[in-house]
Amino acid sequence: MHPRIEGYQVHDLLGRGGMGTVWRATELSTAREVALKVLGLHTLGSRRARARFEREISLASRLEHPGIARIYTSGIGAGSYYYAMELVHGQPMDEHVRARGLTTSHTLALFIHFVEAIAHAHLRGVIHRDLKPANVLVDEQGQPHVLDFGLAAAEDSEALALSTDGTPLGTLAYMPPEQARGQHDAIDARSDIYSIGVMLFQCVTGELPYEPWNNRVELEQRVTRHELRRARAVRPGIPRDLEAILDACLAERPDQRYVSAQLLAQDLRAFLRGEPVTAVPLTLTYLVSRRLRRHWHWVALSLVVCGLLLGGAMVSYVQVQHQRDIAVRNERAAHEARVRAERLLYFNQIAGAQALIRSGQLPEAVVALDQCDPVYRHAEWAYLRDLADGSVWTRSGLETLLACHPAADGGLHTVSSPQSLLRTFALRDDAQPREQVLPMQSIAQAVFSNDGRLLALRNTERWLVWDIARAEVVVSGSLDNGSIPLAFDRSGGFLMLGSRAYKPAPTRLIRLADASALPQLPEAAGERVPGSAGRWDYILEPMH
Repeated sequence: MHPRIEGYQVHDLLGRGGMGTVWRATELSTAREVALKVLGLHTLGSRRARARFEREISLASRLEHPGIARIYTSGIGAGSYYYAMELVHGQPMDEHVRARGLTTSHTLALFIHFVEAIAHAHLRGVIHRDLKPANVLVDEQGQPHVLDFGLAAAEDSEALALSTDGTPLGTLAYMPPEQARGQHDAIDARSDIYSIGVMLFQCVTGELPYEPWNNRVELEQRVTRHELRRARAVRPGIPRDLEAILDACLAERPDQRYVSAQLLAQDLRAFLRGEPVTAVPLTLTYLVSRRLRRHWHWVALSLVVCGLLLGGAMVSYVQVQHQRDIAVRNERAAHEARVRAERLLYFNQIAGAQALIRSGQLPEAVVALDQCDPVYRHAEWAYLRDLADGSVWTRSGLETLLACHPAADGGLHTVSSPQSLLRTFALRDDAQPREQVLPMQSIAQAVFSNDGRLLALRNTERWLVWDIARAEVVVSGSLDNGSIPLAFDRSGGFLMLGSRAYKPAPTRLIRLADASALPQLPEAAGERVPGSAGRWDYILEPMH
């Protein structure tokens, strides 16, 4: 039923809310169309509702701005509270952006007018507290108009923050966290900044910053817990500066948001002009990049001119540099070839000295080792030199070198303790040694097979054979007498487990192909078994 208000002809219903209804009407004295907001009959008896309605009239009457719908008059007619305001023919802001297919730049230009209207209200001490697209109508000329100050509050007065049932007043999806939590003292102009941020997020991404929800409880949890999505996660093409502006609007704490709507409008203008925005820390790199982006035409022209001026010089420089690079590459290749040859010679000398030591020709081994180039001498050289002199162990720092052997590719294998490392040195002088961690701690003996493919290790508790190329254990076993020596046969197909002279025992052979054990050394084997430190101390005869 149409309300009867003296001096107005009421036509049709424009909208209905919790406090009342809005009607399109004609003011008879001026013949102008107005929007007539009438307090609902069901709220007439509510002192709180009447106070809020009167507050809306009082606060909205303070505002004179093209972006805010003006209030013409108010009063009581036929027992109803009402006020007449400017009638705006337009669409809600989100529908306008979507229907017109506005680009991001045009959307931001629209928002600048809207934010300036809110800044006008804030400067006059009015906080809207219910900003949402439905309360911002955009007319045919693209001018936004802010409506419905029904929940507005003055910064210098006590706000009506809760309804009678204790729930927050306002539209939850656009509400700042402090308003949704019922923190009345924290609501100020920066609360409107948050709502503007939600609207801007929705208009530039097409979605709200919250994940979709199934009911009001889920939405309330997302708002109060501040569970937001980043703008670039919803729409990856959004510029980072614009995302920073949105982040500054949607900060959980009010003191982390824009301090005023005017500052937000300035940042939106700066973004459209390609200038730095205050939402991003003003580093030198950021400032320079924004200046270059803004003046990119002149920068591009300057680069073209500089390129033409430098082109001739660069051609000559490139030719000279090319010849120099060829000479450097040739010199480097010659150096690398020389180093490879020297290191190969050194490894061969080490292998020869080791063979001399095994055959008992110690003086000849000393001569061969002394002929090695001092540049390449490392722990393996000192180890063999001490063996040739009759010493037992050689230490390099805190490491003990247990054995060394030429590698298949011309390099050198070494085994050290207590780190239990197998190091492989390459021929190149600048190559770092390749390291393998051996599967045994406290190694007491290390023996390479003749071809250098296998490595036998033992400590006081167990023994094993390690395949160097595949980095895996071939066969292993435990020891009753931890001091026994190990040796490979000449073919590398068997591992020999000997004994000590003070405690003789049958020499066992372990067949590496199937890990089977022969109980004693065969008659025809005639193999020597090392006693300690790589020496051939004695021969174990077969047991009968």
